[in-house]
Amino acid sequence: MRLVMTYLYGHAIELATKSILSYHGMSLEELKKIRHDLDKCVNKASIHPEGKYLDADLQKIVNLLNPVYSGKHLEYHPGTMLMYLPDEKAMQNSVMKLISSLRKAYTPSRLPQ
Repeated sequence: MRLVMTYLYGHAIELATKSILSYHGMSLEELKKIRHDLDKCVNKASIHPEGKYLDADLQKIVNLLNPVYSGKHLEYHPGTMLMYLPDEKAMQNSVMKLISSLRKAYTPSRLPQ
């Protein structure tokens, strides 16, 4: 169960950061080139105004999670390598904070006309 939850938090981070990149004009082809690399997603998204939501706590989680998430080890090879996974509560708090912040930023009244 822990691996499944960790994978889903990683996926949420990937999709949230890619939503920032897509919103700012990155094409589908460019998004595909990033693949599942959370470090690249966060680094590229951090230059945009929504990058302020990518705080130090989230970066710590990404640093721990990226080696197993980007390598797809959480999906296809659970248990085949030594994994140092982020704390579940820290992941939950950071991901919920990110999604909540993006939801507020993307409300129709705040979007540019």
